[in-house]
Amino acid sequence: MRRFKKALTILIAGVFIMAAFLGCSSAKDSSTASEGYARTTTTAAGTVVRETGKSPEDSSNDSFQDSENLGEKMIYRARIFIETIEFADTLKGIEDYVFMLGGFIESSSISGLGEQYEGSSSARGYAEIVFRVPAAQYGGLMENIKQYGNVTSQTSWSENITSSYYDLDGRLRAYRTSEERLLEILKKANDVKDILDIERELASVRANLESITTQLKVWDSLVNYSTVTIVVREVRRISALEPETFAERLIQTIEKSFLAFMDFIKGIIIVIIYIIPYALILIVIFFLIYKVRGHGFLKKKAKAKNDRNNKNDV
Repeated sequence: MRRFKKALTILIAGVFIMAAFLGCSSAKDSSTASEGYARTTTTAAGTVVRETGKSPEDSSNDSFQDSENLGEKMIYRARIFIETIEFADTLKGIEDYVFMLGGFIESSSISGLGEQYEGSSSARGYAEIVFRVPAAQYGGLMENIKQYGNVTSQTSWSENITSSYYDLDGRLRAYRTSEERLLEILKKANDVKDILDIERELASVRANLESITTQLKVWDSLVNYSTVTIVVREVRRISALEPETFAERLIQTIEKSFLAFMDFIKGIIIVIIYIIPYALILIVIFFLIYKVRGHGFLKKKAKAKNDRNNKNDV
């Protein structure tokens, strides 16, 4: 019995030490969750901005040098802004294309679908859709999305989580080993206190297992399916590139001024047409008031005249 308690004490102490070690390792990984990242932004004018970063552990961590043999874990994300004249057709085209690639819609927000212009210089349609596409199709989507509208801005991110992923996977296997050992000891335990201690430690190990398993599933989803957010905005006219020469700038300014003036005239016409029914109703009301008050005034005037005539006869 004493030997069993001694072995139990040593095992629990070992589990605690391993949990503390794994916890410290987890804290370190949380501060450097990604081994490296890269971000590329492309604007409509053709300006490309690239940012890259690298974790300090990349040069010193030798624990997972064989991770590449197991498969590199990369997360890709992108955000694309598109303007279009045919709002509904553009949305349908993009959705059909993503579905063809094997992707799906994670979330969407669409407003103004089917609404018409009412003399406004800006359109009604606006959509922000988050797509998930197979990682193997990510590059093709980024290239082909231009055929569905005018891409005004395009930003992409890549994040390398290879080392963190396999580090977490290693901790998962270690916790599973601890769980198996605790279950073996639990079968041999007879003392109530020992059983409670083992079950308490077993619950802690299983909680860590569940947490790590959940995180690995999240990473698997992000690695297998890239996240692409597409913002589609309906416009009356496709934006032109920024002019390079003074003559081009002058011509573009004149065009914008003329179009703005035409929009102003159209707006005035629409306002006039809009208020015509109310104006007609007001005219009728004022006419009736005038007729009623005018008739009463004439009666009073005739009565006053008759009174004066009667006084003169007397």
